[in-house]
Amino acid sequence: MTPEQEQTDELRHLRFHGAKTARHRSLTCGRLAPTVPSRLRTPESEPPDRPDEFLCWLLDRAGLSISLYRTRPLERRLPACLRMLHVTSTDAAKARLKEHPELLYAALGSLLLGVTAFFRDPPVFAALRDLLPRRPALPSRLRVWSVACSDGSELYSVAILLAELALLDGSDLLGTDCRPDAIRQSRSGVYSPTGLADLTPLLRQRYFEAAGGRCRVQERLRSRARFEIHDFFQHAQPGPWDVILWRNTAIYLKLAAARAVWQRLAEQLRPGGILITGKAERPDCSVPLTRLTNCIYMRTGMGT
Repeated sequence: MTPEQEQTDELRHLRFHGAKTARHRSLTCGRLAPTVPSRLRTPESEPPDRPDEFLCWLLDRAGLSISLYRTRPLERRLPACLRMLHVTSTDAAKARLKEHPELLYAALGSLLLGVTAFFRDPPVFAALRDLLPRRPALPSRLRVWSVACSDGSELYSVAILLAELALLDGSDLLGTDCRPDAIRQSRSGVYSPTGLADLTPLLRQRYFEAAGGRCRVQERLRSRARFEIHDFFQHAQPGPWDVILWRNTAIYLKLAAARAVWQRLAEQLRPGGILITGKAERPDCSVPLTRLTNCIYMRTGMGT
């Protein structure tokens, strides 16, 4: 068996339950969808929001500004927030949070819905797996930033991907989130078995160890990933970054706020670097990004 055949055989283990078979075959063979620039127009205005008083109070307590968020999606999450706090009204929720301030970020998380899992949206990771080794603009030592990283499973998924591609050594992997409890969870690297549902048994064996009925990311991955409390509305982590993941967060923001973040992230990408978004998200047309395939964009020139 040639070295190339050995590498191909090794990468066959990196499979994701739920990925479409035909799509997976095309990616494995190195055939990405055609590179077609995609600049979807974004409306310049949107209906004004009338923020709920409790939402204003909660976000302010967490150091966030309600002016940046679309309040309707947050209001739809209010029942989940009340259930998490075991109360039936926003007045009772406020009283409970004043009495138990340690619940603040859990309440915020129930509103912002930090749903994540290892290799969530498998076709996106399959495309990234195929794309990274063939990007001439990317160095062998990669810098990866997971913005609003939630419990860290997204960044650890990238670490597994890089390990399978023999690109992990020397790479710099950073996950940031404004919620201290999310960062604590990320640093621990401990997850329930259900969060690993999209991993093959072989990958679970390679990269996780038993931890009292749960699963812990092995030290060789944890040592490569760092996690920091960070508010990306205030400033970006200094680049240049080769890969930035900002997924399923822009959908909660007002258009102007999302546009500012897209621009800030693009500025921190290396030319030819990659931005990964959520399924329902599209970078603003003013940002110098070119669509490579679903949810994956490349930074082009940063001219006017």
